[in-house]
Amino acid sequence: MAATTDEARTIRQTAKDDAAALWPLIQSSPHFQNYTDSQRKSLRKGDWGVGWNWNDLAVEAGLHKTYFTSTYPFLSGHVHSDFIGAIQNGQASTLQIQYMLGSGHMMVIVMLLGHFAHHYASLFPPAKHVLLGAGEARVIAEKWNLRAEDMDFLYPPHD
Repeated sequence: MAATTDEARTIRQTAKDDAAALWPLIQSSPHFQNYTDSQRKSLRKGDWGVGWNWNDLAVEAGLHKTYFTSTYPFLSGHVHSDFIGAIQNGQASTLQIQYMLGSGHMMVIVMLLGHFAHHYASLFPPAKHVLLGAGEARVIAEKWNLRAEDMDFLYPPHD
């Protein structure tokens, strides 16, 4: 969107200045350096996927591939108003039905958040420090930090 007011232009310029100041820090990051030259070019252009898809990223982060590839399309369909999502949302005419439909999504989201908290903390020491000192929130994040190996028994390999 075009910045058409002085306030919007100021905000846009501030964002550009902030990005320019952060760029050297990003370039010096060992995480950034682990990418190939072509991936770093993609990242610089804003293509955070660098040729990967959601399934690759989920596996890289330690999620179970079968679980993710089963769950993601369903949740994505709801977010992007696909046919089944629209039907289910349209049928949620009572609070009880809304709760029933939403509670399954909440379990997936809480699991992903627990997993993300641990994965992020493993990459960034300040985040690990925050997680270790989070008290009850840490206990909850640990409970829901379900890794691929925790789910292997649910998805036996096909012979």
